[in-house]
Amino acid sequence: MRCVRSASRHQQHAGAGGATAGSGAWIAAGMLAAAAAAGAAPALADAGQDTAAAGSKQSPSWLGRLTGSSSSSSSTMQQAAPAQAEQQQPGPSPASGAAAWQQQQQQQQQWAANGSGSSSAGEPLSGAIPLLGDDGLTNHPLDYNPITNEHTAAMTLAKQSGIEAYNAGRYAEAERRFREAVDEARLGFPPGDPHIPSALHYLAELYRNTRRYEEAQPLYEQVLSELLEHLGDRHWMYSAALCSLAALHEAKGEYEQAVSLLETALELRRQVFSAGSYLYADTASALAAALLKQHKAAADATPSSSSGTGGGGWLHGRGKAAAAPGGVLRAIELYQAAIDIVVDAGQVAGTPVAAWLVDMAAAQQLAGQQAASVASLQQALAYMALPPVDEAGSSSSSSSGGRDGGAPAAGDAAAAGSDAAGDGGEAAEDAVVARLKIMAQGSEVAERLVDAQLAAGDLAGARATMRAAVEARLMLYGRHLVVAKSMTRLANLLMQHPPDPSAPQLAPHFASSAVAIAENALQGAQRANLWSGMLRGALRAVSSSSAAAKASTAEAERCSERLLAALQLGNACLALAAAEGSNGRPGEAAAALRTAVGQLRWVLAAGGEDLSRLGATHGVEGSRLEQVAGLLVDLKLLQLDCLEALAGQLQGADSKPAAAAAAAAPVDSSSSSSSSSSSSSAGGADEVAALLAEAEQLAAQLTAE
Repeated sequence: MRCVRSASRHQQHAGAGGATAGSGAWIAAGMLAAAAAAGAAPALADAGQDTAAAGSKQSPSWLGRLTGSSSSSSSTMQQAAPAQAEQQQPGPSPASGAAAWQQQQQQQQQWAANGSGSSSAGEPLSGAIPLLGDDGLTNHPLDYNPITNEHTAAMTLAKQSGIEAYNAGRYAEAERRFREAVDEARLGFPPGDPHIPSALHYLAELYRNTRRYEEAQPLYEQVLSELLEHLGDRHWMYSAALCSLAALHEAKGEYEQAVSLLETALELRRQVFSAGSYLYADTASALAAALLKQHKAAADATPSSSSGTGGGGWLHGRGKAAAAPGGVLRAIELYQAAIDIVVDAGQVAGTPVAAWLVDMAAAQQLAGQQAASVASLQQALAYMALPPVDEAGSSSSSSSGGRDGGAPAAGDAAAAGSDAAGDGGEAAEDAVVARLKIMAQGSEVAERLVDAQLAAGDLAGARATMRAAVEARLMLYGRHLVVAKSMTRLANLLMQHPPDPSAPQLAPHFASSAVAIAENALQGAQRANLWSGMLRGALRAVSSSSAAAKASTAEAERCSERLLAALQLGNACLALAAAEGSNGRPGEAAAALRTAVGQLRWVLAAGGEDLSRLGATHGVEGSRLEQVAGLLVDLKLLQLDCLEALAGQLQGADSKPAAAAAAAAPVDSSSSSSSSSSSSSAGGADEVAALLAEAEQLAAQLTAE
């Protein structure tokens, strides 16, 4: 959904709103959770720690998140690929990852005191971590005989500098520093020490995250070879390296290899950490995600016998198969197992459980489990509505536990935000931004919940969820296009058969509000484009080629924004026309459609000129040109709908008065009255004919394209 992605970019800059923004976020959270009608979620605590064992296939270092970051969770180094620039990372808390490992340490000590280390089946007792050798080396990620000398110190500094350079976007410097870390590790540690493959792994992750796959793969294979030779496959680093190599194959679209590696890693983590550990949960979720991607790739490669079900949308090919294949069903089981592990531990906040629930809901839709999909999305919203957990592990709103959905009152949130701003400044602003990101994700989940409720036949539930999403997005974004999009959808849902009793009043209200927001956005985009046109020639005359390329890229972005605003305006006008027509106001319906047709005409003309000019300009990325071209096609299709709707509305409006006049007029009516009536009908017929001719011309253009 383009508008949603636009909103995601918009909300990233909303953190400057301070306490007020934070207050709105948590009120919005309560709205979404209440609409989802989910049960109260337990008190939760963050379970992430930078220095715990990496379990995620997306983790960029050996010392990643203990709780297991899925593809949607945070990591030490952020993804650098341009296509992943919008990936969001919730901020971790270092509070309880150590506590989780401390619990396993206590179990290990108890096992050692008892003098027995494994069951008859070779499993660790009570999740204990077995010793690997006489040197005391264990599978504990923080226990592998550190050696201190000038080279090991240099290695540590090089790693830290590499991470900082990577996060700042200085990838050449990051590569140099990670290579330095590898060299220092080989000088400072004896062969077989795990710090050497650890340093190699950082370099491999840099290559993978910057899409240098051919350079990353041999490094991963070298890491696995060294670990297997010196430490064996039961060392925790070995399974982590398998997950990283699986992520590489997944990024290359090689899902069979990714699934095979993750199957091996999952079994190793079951043997080493038990099937109730966080690392097992993380790997299970990674395997489930790979299985779903494998299914989607197979479905896309197989011609569909169904018609009209398409492959778009968040369900990725929903309805393509009559029965769900085994991979989809197993993915559901794996997600459920991962979720149960974290929920049973009582520490869900800060973990990817909500993301797992959303992904599991998509798999349940593929499997035809509509009711289960709705329940999963409702639970995800309930978890996302929970307030954050502070470093002490307590809920920031524990004093207001009686409030619905865990959302604090506006005054409390504002006071908390004000205190944090006074104490921390930048830290408080980061916290507000993180909350807004979570709530933006929650509003997207609400949209998916509406889809699932409609698929399950729960129209009333879909309307309630969509209305709560509109109210939440209004608080988060104000008069933004994403709000107009939500209002338009709500208006259409209210009018959907059987219509809601409130539809005659509320459908026109939401649709007209959406029209006003979209018109304002379109006018703003047009003003920006006007200034851009006035300055374009002067800038290119005095600027370097790189600056000119940046200017052209910015122009392409503005063009896309204008097209997106026009798309939303057209959809909102269609909804308003339908609402006014159902209320017996054909004049207002025709006026809404004329607004859409007129605005779309000039936007299409300007967009075509922009695309031709951008195509002849050096430095504009091909992906941006494709985006503009795709939006123009969407806009032409929408204009077709508007033209046909307006023609139909005018034909209906002309026929009703004429029939009424013919029935009421006497036989010897005056010639002047007959002349006036026929003139009016001729004018209406001419406009209808012109609209239909324009529609035919537009359809011919689309066919030619």
